Amino acid sequence: MQEKLRTIGDGKYTPVSSIQMENIEVPALPPDIFTQIANIYGITHYDKEELERCSVFDNNDGTRLYVLEEKGHNLDRGVVHRTNFVDYVGDTYAGFLLIQFETVAEMSRDTGRLSGVPHVVDTQTRHSKGTEDLDFRLRGLATRRLIAANAYSIQKLHKPLYSGRLFLSHWAKKIWLNLVRTGAAEESEVQGHEFRFKEHI
Repeated sequence: MQEKLRTIGDGKYTPVSSIQMENIEVPALPPDIFTQIANIYGITHYDKEELERCSVFDNNDGTRLYVLEEKGHNLDRGVVHRTNFVDYVGDTYAGFLLIQFETVAEMSRDTGRLSGVPHVVDTQTRHSKGTEDLDFRLRGLATRRLIAANAYSIQKLHKPLYSGRLFLSHWAKKIWLNLVRTGAAEESEVQGHEFRFKEHI
């Protein structure tokens, strides 16, 4: 990823084909990243053995987006795959996005065939009341996480990212509507998902 992920507000965005993550090892991750993810998940400990692959995008502006791809989890209906996108500004955690997709299992083995669509499960940007230095809202980080997650989805699954089945917050819906306005996203044809990125942007 040599090219910066430009802001979406003025209708410009980095083409998906130019977004390439750099693979890294676990020791190269920020020392508190597993604590931050555990806090978001509401668990006491995040097991790094769950990770399949780690990568990073350095935006060359003091921010980094870490991508933590987890191993698949077998369920009755198939195999669930989750990928975490974690923003850092300098050495400080700034935001998070989780996407999920499912693949078909046959004879207890993952076929790799996609079931359903890749979608957003959760997204949040860090802010602390009365602490301006820890308020990372209104900087475009949430939009940039979505763009990067969509690029990941297209490159890995050949499918665009969908907005998710959960009720969209006011801020999340505003971001998706802005993506629609600028031509990067559109209303979804899949029941339960309000929006999705376009196939080719």
